[in-house]
Amino acid sequence: MKKIILWGFSEKIAGAVEKLGNVEVIKCFCRRSKLNNCRIDLDEYRPYDKRVYEEAYKCLGRYFASRNRPKQIYLRAEKFYDYVDYFNIYFQYFYNLIADEKPDAIFFDNIPHIGPDIVFHEIAKAMGVKNVLFHQTLFPNRVMYCSSVEKLGDAEHMMKMSDDSFVIEKKFKKDLFYMRKNFLRVGIFRNIRVMRHLYLSVVNLIKLPYTLEYRRRMRACISKDVDFTKNFVYFPLHLQPEMTTDSLGGIYCDQMLAIERVSELLPDGWFVYVKENPYQDEFRRGRCFFQRLKMLKNVRLVPNETSTYDLIEKSRFVATITGTAGWEALTGGRNVLTFGHAWYKRMPGAFSYSQDFKLDDILNYKIDHSELQAEFDKFYKRLGEAVVVDDYKKIVKNFDAEKNVLSVARLVEKLALDWNPK
Repeated sequence: MKKIILWGFSEKIAGAVEKLGNVEVIKCFCRRSKLNNCRIDLDEYRPYDKRVYEEAYKCLGRYFASRNRPKQIYLRAEKFYDYVDYFNIYFQYFYNLIADEKPDAIFFDNIPHIGPDIVFHEIAKAMGVKNVLFHQTLFPNRVMYCSSVEKLGDAEHMMKMSDDSFVIEKKFKKDLFYMRKNFLRVGIFRNIRVMRHLYLSVVNLIKLPYTLEYRRRMRACISKDVDFTKNFVYFPLHLQPEMTTDSLGGIYCDQMLAIERVSELLPDGWFVYVKENPYQDEFRRGRCFFQRLKMLKNVRLVPNETSTYDLIEKSRFVATITGTAGWEALTGGRNVLTFGHAWYKRMPGAFSYSQDFKLDDILNYKIDHSELQAEFDKFYKRLGEAVVVDDYKKIVKNFDAEKNVLSVARLVEKLALDWNPK
């Protein structure tokens, strides 16, 4: 019998996996785990494999960036070396857990991006334990999986799960549920129910000077002479901090670095048109962010009201870290340059940035929609049929929560028993 550890799944799912009878769940770190705040009772140091520590330590920057986010929001500022201490406590806990329990696999309900899950994942990788990272897709009731972010979206890396298909419409615009106003409103009210309304009001009041300064700096950077008749590359900024940049972007979690790379590629007379994310606030948009932007003479920050779909359509190509705008571009026939581990980066028309990247390669490539559909079909047949992230149940017609618990459990069992990632 295979022994597994679950991270982020509900107790119901853990119980359903056990009931199937072929996999033992030896530990389940359910949602809202107290581990997120480093509440761990350890009173004894144990020696460990120093090579594992050195590998895991490489993720310290990502761990700090992920855990620093809620600390900023909740006004509990901590110093970098506090996080070094936290990291070492986590290392002792997770290393000893794996060494003692010897799990066959560790399952994460999403790409690790909260903080402690990043540390856990890196330790498990360094100790040679199979990792299974789920990542919910934009396609109803379908989830992808991988053993590392480098393999995200790689059809050859996944098992064939079905003979189903999904027709891609040849157009740019998509109905993205997480961009709908009603979804955002529900999200705000949900947060108010979780946190005290008064406390949130205090937080927003304290943040107000920073918010106003951010908006002032942004407005000062916005160009009035945006011309769609010129040759330009469209770069939509990601909301930060988010998994799409901080966990999937590598060094390009620094989005300005990617913009600088695009700027260097372009011939005279070409521009990079950058659009701010409509839900971004002052976090990760400090004074020097806008200074770096203004230093690039061929980069223009476009007005917020500019249509992203007009920018995609009129651009020569789209550049992004891992954004959905890249997938929207491909499906409408526009090439995309990715800087991070975008799930679609192996699709026809998608190019991955490297120091050897040549501008002519992307300019001379024309997307054949039938080839894109064929490659997507191969990918789609390897997706699991389940919802592991609650927000995505909104796009599943007649969603049945109890049925979904069993679907997730069966998918976990199948991957634990039959999947041997290359």
